[in-house]
Amino acid sequence: MLGFPDFIYKHIVPACFLAPLKPTFDLSDAQTVLTLSECAVTLKTIHLKRGPEFLQLLQQECLPSLQVSAEISQELCRVIEQPDSKVLKNYLKAFFQRAKL
Repeated sequence: MLGFPDFIYKHIVPACFLAPLKPTFDLSDAQTVLTLSECAVTLKTIHLKRGPEFLQLLQQECLPSLQVSAEISQELCRVIEQPDSKVLKNYLKAFFQRAKL
């Protein structure tokens, strides 16, 4: 897979997870809530454009490489599939709180 999809999967998707997983990323700060909202919009948009391919990449490569359990990965993918993007925005904070443990 080359071109723009490759760039998305190698750079943009990991960025949505790496920053919020850092110990210095304060999930209770108002600015971080905005960041999580942008991450949610980005993940939702990629899913709308790439579909099941994107979810498969998350579950098989991206999230395992960040030591996120299969159970939490599957839960995230189910939330990404929800039609209402607000569901994902609300879920991400809890996801990162659990993933940081």
